Amino acid sequence: MTEQEFLALAQTKYREINALKESPNLLDYEVGFRDIWTKLGLEVAQANLGKQGKDTRKKKDKNNIRQIRIIKDPSLYIRDES
Repeated sequence: MTEQEFLALAQTKYREINALKESPNLLDYEVGFRDIWTKLGLEVAQANLGKQGKDTRKKKDKNNIRQIRIIKDPSLYIRDES
């Protein structure tokens, strides 16, 4: 995302934030501001990182200690013969 693209996104959100001045109370203003700011953050993240992948399967880490299984067969243990 270039600086110009970011400024264009921020400018569109500025107009929406500026429209919040007509909110009847502070709570409505805060809720609207939070929603607009969250949407802006999402749009910036998607522009920088790309769209979400369509593959929803869980990625597996083969080095994860929780996935290592303990061998229960005692004949497979290494024995010291000395």
